Amino acid sequence: MPSKEAWKRLAQNQAWREKNRAYMREYTNKTRREAREAAILHYGGKCKCCGEIRFEFLAIHHLNGGGNKHRKSLKLSGAEFCRWLKNRNWPEGYGILCHNCNGSHGFYRYCPHDKEREIASESRDPFFKLDHLPYTNSN
Repeated sequence: MPSKEAWKRLAQNQAWREKNRAYMREYTNKTRREAREAAILHYGGKCKCCGEIRFEFLAIHHLNGGGNKHRKSLKLSGAEFCRWLKNRNWPEGYGILCHNCNGSHGFYRYCPHDKEREIASESRDPFFKLDHLPYTNSN
């Protein structure tokens, strides 16, 4: 059983957190964002499929699939998972996809952008080009 001194410190910590709730929320949001930004920048900073660069739309992608199962086994998500990656010196097997491409890879095992690039490369029509789309030039 904890000592009286330990209970006293616990009560003081709880009181401080209550009094500084706004500061704690801001600090937590800041550190979560920093962890996520560090992971995204380390693994390329843009969607490897379509070239999306807006931070809010990007996700960590398990290159060999099984991301959901892996995160559940670690009991981590979001910024905690990003910190886990950093603490392990950015292991290989991860990349960046936007949420749309990541979801498509998860549900269908392919992304429509891949199909479009394949069709464009097979086309013999010189006017059938997808150069106006950002993801055709990013790979």
